[in-house]
Amino acid sequence: MNDYIILLRGINVGGKNRIKMQELISVLQEHGFDKVRTYIQSGNIVLKSKELKAEIIARTIHKAIEEHFNCDIPVLTFDAGFLERTIENNPTQRDRQELYYTFLFNHADTTLANAIEGVSKDQDSFKIDGAVVYIDCLAYGKTKFNNNYFEKKLMSHATTRNYKTLKKLLELVNGQ
Repeated sequence: MNDYIILLRGINVGGKNRIKMQELISVLQEHGFDKVRTYIQSGNIVLKSKELKAEIIARTIHKAIEEHFNCDIPVLTFDAGFLERTIENNPTQRDRQELYYTFLFNHADTTLANAIEGVSKDQDSFKIDGAVVYIDCLAYGKTKFNNNYFEKKLMSHATTRNYKTLKKLLELVNGQ
């Protein structure tokens, strides 16, 4: 069995796409996933699967959520090694604990990424590294560099987490 981290885009936000985590855990277990754990109510999941391909896991979870909860939710799946490398490979000058990490559902197209690279707003800035955008901002809730911005500019679904959430997901993978 392999450990996977699952990030769901846009659940339990503003009363939309309401999904109870305990119910989600049961649905995922019914679909063959083991040791399913969630962290807070915003779509952070750690689980074990025999499946080796993250894309297949993402499709299975997407279909299960669509069928059970009647929600069309983008699902991002990766292993703990990818998350560890994402945190360690911070290309900014900022302490990684002060960053927000936006995960793109596809690698950023080079032409589109180059078109926005170096853009800053007020004191907020970002760096794109493949399928991850490292956001340096004073308050994520106030920055223009949010999921919608990157989805529009990079033509990819995106979901953002802070350092604390990412560290907690790694702790869950490691059984802590």
